[in-house]
Amino acid sequence: TSSIIGLLNQRLMTYLPDVTVVLFKVIGIILNIAVTTSIFLLIFKVLPDAKIKFRDVMIGAVVTTILFLVGQYAISIYLSTSKITSLYGAAASVLLLLIWVYYSATIVYIGAEFTKAWANELGGKIYPDEYAVSTRTIEIQEDGPINNRNKQEIDNSSNKPTGG
Repeated sequence: TSSIIGLLNQRLMTYLPDVTVVLFKVIGIILNIAVTTSIFLLIFKVLPDAKIKFRDVMIGAVVTTILFLVGQYAISIYLSTSKITSLYGAAASVLLLLIWVYYSATIVYIGAEFTKAWANELGGKIYPDEYAVSTRTIEIQEDGPINNRNKQEIDNSSNKPTGG
């Protein structure tokens, strides 16, 4: 999107030199926010095996976008003021890439958890899709070591319906 905006900026700069710079700067920021929000919206709506209301996903995507762009801005300030490249040389680019990937993954996880919490507490509930698989963990305490025969008996007994 930034290359398209840059091309339009160059074309219109000849006609409106004063207005174009500010106008396209604002358009660039708005498009950056819109594209990033759309990406998070798609991630949070399509990837889960659950039915989530669009409004809840939109709120989560906006919050995640804000966190993501604040982090992007903070990392760019850090890179412009630090002397990490002079300290680590060529390894600095790998280090910075790892930091950025870690930060991005953390923000996506926090955004997904926020979306889940928002939907369950303040929005509509989250329901599993038809093809989603439900799991549960049951703790079993038993005397002695478990062998294959005991494990099979435990599996068979957990499948029997309980009366009452």
